[in-house]
Amino acid sequence: MTKKQTPPLPDFPRTNYHVVKIGKRWYLKVGGEVIDSKPAQRDIVRPLRIHCTQMWRVCRVPSEIWLHGKDGQVRQKDSYGCDPRETKG
Repeated sequence: MTKKQTPPLPDFPRTNYHVVKIGKRWYLKVGGEVIDSKPAQRDIVRPLRIHCTQMWRVCRVPSEIWLHGKDGQVRQKDSYGCDPRETKG
């Protein structure tokens, strides 16, 4: 029995999206630059998850969403594409 071949990694670098709260609004940052802001975190996260899923399925562009809490600490990370397999063989 042969091992299943994994596809090669795409040439695109992983895009890191940070969702942070500043004042009373939630901001979406990419590379330190503010891309969007909304009054509620879910208003940024829901469409961002759809975007990241589509970018991986269609274009094979990996990405990661970093959700920061109100205190600024990372409370959750979600990655899309190129995840290492946790199963053996």
